[in-house]
Amino acid sequence: MPRRRPEPDPLAGMPILMSLDQGSAVLGWSSAKGYRVASAGDFPGAVRLGRRWYVRREKLRRFLADEPEPQPAEPTAAAPDLRVVRAVGDRRG
Repeated sequence: MPRRRPEPDPLAGMPILMSLDQGSAVLGWSSAKGYRVASAGDFPGAVRLGRRWYVRREKLRRFLADEPEPQPAEPTAAAPDLRVVRAVGDRRG
């Protein structure tokens, strides 16, 4: 039986945080569709920084591989929920 070659990684050589245009091209979408999907909150790994949109490579890679998003661990006694600590220690007012 012949060996199957691994499929090339479409994200090889891409930066950790790529432009929305680059992420759209990886998915085979036009830039306009990418911006529409990102604005709706449905673009995998899209994040808006200021007025620009970017795509996180690892989230896009998981989406392409059809892997579920890892769930954050529940806080334990050894690892307290830092949101509570920050809220208590925040003395702005």
